[in-house]
Amino acid sequence: MYAIVDIETTGGNFKNGRITEIAVYRHDGHRVIDEFVSLVNPECYIPEFITQLTGISNKMVASAPTFPEIARRILDITSDAVFVAHNASFDYNFVRAEFDSLGYDFSRSVLCTVKMSRRLLPGHASYSHGNLTNDFGNSIQGRHRAGGDAFATVQLFDILLRHNGGLFLMDDPYQEFVFDRLHPLLSPDTLISLPPCAGLLYFYNQDGNLIHVGQAANIRQQAMLMLAGKKSKLNADIRSNTADLSFQLLGSRLLLGLVELIEKEALKSFVKKGSKSKGWGIFSYHDQKGYLRLYCSALNGRSDVLASFPSAAAARKVLTTWCQKYHLCQHLCGLSDGVAGCFQYQMRICHGACVGQESADDYNRRVNQLISGLLVGLKNAVVIDHCVGQERGFVVVENCAVKGYGFLSDGDCISDIEGFKALIKPVEDAPYLRLYLMDYLAGHPVERIIRF
Repeated sequence: MYAIVDIETTGGNFKNGRITEIAVYRHDGHRVIDEFVSLVNPECYIPEFITQLTGISNKMVASAPTFPEIARRILDITSDAVFVAHNASFDYNFVRAEFDSLGYDFSRSVLCTVKMSRRLLPGHASYSHGNLTNDFGNSIQGRHRAGGDAFATVQLFDILLRHNGGLFLMDDPYQEFVFDRLHPLLSPDTLISLPPCAGLLYFYNQDGNLIHVGQAANIRQQAMLMLAGKKSKLNADIRSNTADLSFQLLGSRLLLGLVELIEKEALKSFVKKGSKSKGWGIFSYHDQKGYLRLYCSALNGRSDVLASFPSAAAARKVLTTWCQKYHLCQHLCGLSDGVAGCFQYQMRICHGACVGQESADDYNRRVNQLISGLLVGLKNAVVIDHCVGQERGFVVVENCAVKGYGFLSDGDCISDIEGFKALIKPVEDAPYLRLYLMDYLAGHPVERIIRF
C-alpha cells in the first residue's frame, strides 16, 4: 500500500515553516482507492512571495482546519503504507514536524519518486515534476497546489510501477525487480505473500525436489532479491528452476545458522557432480599409521568441513595457528615437506609425530582436543538465545556433542538437562555443528548458558 503525498507550506524549512495545504492519494499498487485534499490553517502568516507561488493566501486558510483537526485523517490514510512524494524528504519532514508538535512520532517507510525516476527512467534532462510530466505527455492541473502536484506524482508513480514489475517493497522501496526471469509455475504473488520475518527459505524445482535453502532476516525481501532482483547473485540455474517456495520462521539468530547448516547437510545429495562451492576449508582424515591428520582443501560442496574460509591463504593461516597452539606437526597438517622432521619439530614445538617419536594415540588426543575445543566448558550445557517474541531458541550439548535444538516459551520452567532434551529436535552431532556453536558464542552474546 502507498500514500502519495504533496504539501504546500509557508516556507522551505520544516523547522520554522508550517503546512498550508496537503493532498494524499492512497494507492493499492493498481489504482487510487482513497484520497484526501485540504487547505490547512498554519496559524501563522503566509509571506507574500509564497502566495504568489502557490496562490494560497492568508484569507483562503483563515477558515480552513488546523493540522490537529486533520491529523487523525492523515494517520488513517497513510497507515501501513509507504510514504511516496516527489522530493520526499521535503514533504515527509514537514509532516513529521507537524506531528512532533502534537507529541506524536509519525514514522513511515519513504519512497522518493525523484530518486526512483533517476534509477528506473534514466536519460531525462531534468527530473522536476513539470519536466517529467511533459516528457510523458501528461499535464498538471493546478500546478504548485497540493492536489494537482500529488496527482501528477500518482501518474509518475504508475509509470515507475510498470517499470518495476508492479511492485515496490515497503521494506526497501528502492530495490528494482524483474519478474520475467521467474519459472512459469512461480507467480510474483507467491513472492509477495511471503512473510517479512526472519527464518529459513526453501527453494523447490517443478518436481518438488529441494534445490536450495538459506537463512533470511526478512524472508519476503530475500526471496524477492534472489529471484526477481535485477542484481541477484543467486545461481542462475537455481533461479530459473525454482518453481515453488516454502519457509520456516526462526527468530533466533543462534538457531537460524544452526538449522541452515543442518538443512544444507541434508541437501548435499542434490549437489550436482562437478559443481564447486566457493572457498576453502580445513578437513581431517586418519592416515595408514593411524595419525589424525588435518589439511586444507577447496570446499567443492563437501559437508565434512571442520572450518571454512574465503581463501586458501586464510585456511592455511588458521591451520598454522592451530599447529602452534596445540603443538601439532606441520608435516602431518600439509604445511611443510617434513623430510627431516618439520620446522616445528626442530623448534621443539612439534613432539615428533613426523619422525615417529610421538605415538598416534598421543598425537590424536591433541587433535581431538582441538576439534572439540570449541565446546570446552560446555561438556554438558544448554545455550539459550535471546528472546524473540514469545520464544527463546536453545541448543543442548551433552558430553561435548550437539544433541539438538528447541524452543522455550515464557512459562517453561526446566531444572535439568533431561527436561531440555525432552523438548529438542534431535540432530546428529558433527564437527561442523560444534564449530558453528563455538564461533557463534565467540562473536554473539546469548541470554545465558546453563551448565550441568
